[in-house]
Amino acid sequence: SQLARFLSLSLNSYFEKQKAEWQKEPHEPAIPESLAAAAAAAQQLQVSRKQDARQTATFRQQPPPMKACLSCHQQIHRNAPICPLCKAKSRSRNPKKPKRKPDE
Repeated sequence: SQLARFLSLSLNSYFEKQKAEWQKEPHEPAIPESLAAAAAAAQQLQVSRKQDARQTATFRQQPPPMKACLSCHQQIHRNAPICPLCKAKSRSRNPKKPKRKPDE
């Protein structure tokens, strides 16, 4: 973090000096409008890419959804059919209903 800050500060001061030297030159060719617009668009793209990279870098994988075992109260996965610690079967909220045979 400190190294990055130092590098950015030293690079900024370097480029500021370069800009000052470039501005001293008397004859500077005029940049066409379309070229300037293209350069600005490219810079915007780079900025948005950096923001995207920062967002993906800060993304953390979420822990799986958990529930408490009804017998030992250990945290287990929400979809686990049995508790890995005490081997108790978890009760389903919507138990399967047996198929009724059609009346004849």
